[in-house]
Amino acid sequence: MSYGDYVEQLTYLLFLAEMADERLRPPYNQASPIPAQYAWPSPLAKDGGELFDHYHRTPDQIGSVQGMVRLITE
Repeated sequence: MSYGDYVEQLTYLLFLAEMADERLRPPYNQASPIPAQYAWPSPLAKDGGELFDHYHRTPDQIGSVQGMVRLITE
């Protein structure tokens, strides 16, 4: 995967995380299928190496949740 592809996928992931976070709030009030440690607010308190590690792990962790990729892409 090229750097451009990586940035594109990371941007898409951040967009999906924000959208999932919005679904938690009124008027939707839906439960999030994304594990809390990878949900949208989680990177806001991180910086530097900790933030880099978080972004590096997040796609693999979310992708390993049974049915998550199907849920996100539908």
